[in-house]
Amino acid sequence: MLTLLQKAKALKELMSLVESLKGGQLKLVEKAKTLKRVMELVVLLGGESVKQNEPPKENKSIEDKNIFLRQIANDEINVFVDQSKLATLESIDENSVDMEVYSQAVVNAAKQVLTGLGYQVVV
Repeated sequence: MLTLLQKAKALKELMSLVESLKGGQLKLVEKAKTLKRVMELVVLLGGESVKQNEPPKENKSIEDKNIFLRQIANDEINVFVDQSKLATLESIDENSVDMEVYSQAVVNAAKQVLTGLGYQVVV
């Protein structure tokens, strides 16, 4: 359990990482590392990883994954409401999909989780 100060620091780091992702100035490797850290912070702040509930579907085509990611990015899917979708998002190999769509989906998923936890998110 995090103290209020630890939560505030983690949230500040998360918001900073989200801004750096939105800035579009990160190289691919930096973007991947940043996305991984964003997901770690989301879990740390109370978002739950539910990977055990839904095994990754390796037979999905790349386009199916990109459609799924666009649905998260466009708020058609809310990963806070349906946390099995968060597990699906976590199971996607970012190197197997459109990186821009992936980063938009991860940023929006983090926003959805933070909003669901009661944090005010300004993006």
